[in-house]
Amino acid sequence: MSKSASFAKHRMREIGNTQYRPEQQDMCSELRHEFPDDSITMEVWVHYEVESGRLSVAIIDIMNTTLGVCYRLNGAIHNNNRAEIHDWEQRLYLESLGYLVIDVSTTN
Repeated sequence: MSKSASFAKHRMREIGNTQYRPEQQDMCSELRHEFPDDSITMEVWVHYEVESGRLSVAIIDIMNTTLGVCYRLNGAIHNNNRAEIHDWEQRLYLESLGYLVIDVSTTN
């Protein structure tokens, strides 16, 4: 597991998230209903290499693998400068790999 992947898992445990959060399960169920012929999966790991040559991983909350659409469910943990920079960088690399990235805010 890469450093960024282990950090993400650590932060999820730290704030009490399970691997599959209720909002993630609900949205996945809705997407499976909306796209019954597509492959909809949760917690998809996409590995990529950043400009410095460092390997990184994006853990996609939900992915429509048939269409190449990544849904990132962004809770409060994503509302700080460091997370915003990481999310922006991750989006650029995912899009360069051909994925469509859709961010969904899960904060009220």
